[in-house]
Amino acid sequence: MKIMVVDDEKSIRNTISEFLNRDGYVVETAEDGNAALKLLEKEYFDIIITDIIMPRISGIELLKRIYKLYEDIQVIIITGMPRLDIAIQAIKENAFDFLIKPIKKDDLLNIIRHAVYMKAFLKIKQYLDFNIQVVNQRKNNIQYKIFEKAVSSIFALFELHDTYSAGHQRRVGNLAAEIAKMLGFSNNEINLIRFTGYIHDIGKLKIPSVILNKPSALNILERQLVQIHSYCGYKLTKVLDLPSRVSEIVLEHHERLDGSGYPRGIRGEKIRYETNILMIADIAEAMLSSRPYRKPYSLNETLAEIKKNADVHYKKEVSEACIYLLQNGYQLEDCYVLNINPDSECFFNK
Repeated sequence: MKIMVVDDEKSIRNTISEFLNRDGYVVETAEDGNAALKLLEKEYFDIIITDIIMPRISGIELLKRIYKLYEDIQVIIITGMPRLDIAIQAIKENAFDFLIKPIKKDDLLNIIRHAVYMKAFLKIKQYLDFNIQVVNQRKNNIQYKIFEKAVSSIFALFELHDTYSAGHQRRVGNLAAEIAKMLGFSNNEINLIRFTGYIHDIGKLKIPSVILNKPSALNILERQLVQIHSYCGYKLTKVLDLPSRVSEIVLEHHERLDGSGYPRGIRGEKIRYETNILMIADIAEAMLSSRPYRKPYSLNETLAEIKKNADVHYKKEVSEACIYLLQNGYQLEDCYVLNINPDSECFFNK
């Protein structure tokens, strides 16, 4: 695993190199963007760590040029307290993660391990995509295997990147499936909703891990940065070639019936019905679970919130189904339960 460190400050290059060398990584350094691009012409690097403010070529410009050359190189941005506009631009230009100065060894190594796992995940996807084209089997059966491998890989990535989100997604997916069952959805539709719940926060893989794992409440700028995860999730599900319905629900799951949600502020019937199921499950699970900076809300507090906003933020019948389940002893389940019919048009007719 080869890593390049790009920074105009020699002391920072040396510090990061020392941390990585001790952990067994092969490291090269460059003093600016031009030197980095010349080095990249001669040899390939799996991961590039670059400062964002440098002479001649900025970290953002270097990021763009690297991505044009190699889409699979994981680029990690070094920054001080990140500005929202720069952070959003970096994420949109496919930055993998951020290192906040002063750089701590544990933070650095955790992000590097996550990047290594992402590289492995992309290789698995390339292998599966190749086999879809060359293996003489039914396409849907192969797609089913991709679904299973994709979900398990995504969970593993989340465990590294955000200790909370993987379990949260499983609990949301399972609750959403129970709500869909109560509302009379077919088994195939229920499984689509469950699967989407399992990956609905996939966009958080593009949000800096230091923000997601912050032990205190987020400030306004950090919350705004986290809010772009819906859009990032939409893009990632497109890259993974998941069904368009899954992508749309991922994009919409923070919208609200009255138009007060994000990212598009759509309202009413413009929001997919399945999204309404996922959003109420998301709210219920979030309130009933603890965060690093707060204790969980009680069942009564959670039910009161859902009742107050039924027919305002959430569809009334969906809210009532969720309330019924919680009042009648439903327990949030952190387990993976997915039985996809490979012949299901619900999943594979895009």
